[in-house]
Amino acid sequence: MELFRLHEGMVKGAAEFELRQLSASWAAPHRLNAFHLHPKRPQEELWCVLEGELLVWLVDVRTPELRKQAVILSGEEPSLLRIPHGVAHGYRAGTRGALLLYATNSPFDPQDPNEGRLPWDFFGSELWEEDRG
Repeated sequence: MELFRLHEGMVKGAAEFELRQLSASWAAPHRLNAFHLHPKRPQEELWCVLEGELLVWLVDVRTPELRKQAVILSGEEPSLLRIPHGVAHGYRAGTRGALLLYATNSPFDPQDPNEGRLPWDFFGSELWEEDRG
């Protein structure tokens, strides 16, 4: 699977996204990792699940009307999810866990982390309830 192509440091097809860091993270089964923002410096991310499944919640906090959107990312049908600056994001891993590959346009600085963590239920605990629909 081709994730993206680079041209002069920019991800083609993702306007204004300069790739600065590529990382991978393993989420254990049912792991809940929510919510965070990047308050110190603008940062956008591109996410792709290579194995397993993530329920991702995005909450746009750039306007007073908090717009919430759920996205399922799956290794069975890999796709890219772009997370703009100003959108709080978090995930819950599926029953098999998940391998997440993610790219950022601002590298992580361990001396000055750019992470603003919020409580897991900050936008409502119902977001993380199992959908039995």
